[in-house]
Amino acid sequence: MSDSPQWTAAKCVADEAETEFCTLVASWGAVAGVKAIGRQPGADLAVMLQIEIKADGKAASTGNVALEVESRGRPSGLQTTRAALWAIRAGREWIVIPVPVLRKLAAGAPVVGAAEANRVALVPVAALRPLALVVKRGAAT
Repeated sequence: MSDSPQWTAAKCVADEAETEFCTLVASWGAVAGVKAIGRQPGADLAVMLQIEIKADGKAASTGNVALEVESRGRPSGLQTTRAALWAIRAGREWIVIPVPVLRKLAAGAPVVGAAEANRVALVPVAALRPLALVVKRGAAT
């Protein structure tokens, strides 16, 4: 039994979307491990990437996420991460954002802290939301 012309056309569109999404994910830093798997039970795309998890207990009250960028005078945290994404727990939500986007936001943010200790960029939560996937905590089932 052969596939209908309509199904074949829809499949071409879906394949193109998978390739586009792979390119998008790869641009976040997930160079190795991005692979379209096509027809597989239960999934269209297998993606392996590193995600940095951060819990900022003060973000809800300050309105800022503190992102480490330096430790003892050397780049650290956001500046040296090999992760493709950062998932930040801020108050009652998770903010998932590509590292290159987060680095751009942090570059324009005030940096605080003593030079001999950790220094952090204070990025407004409101600046993150439009550029990230935001999920209310407890919403996933």
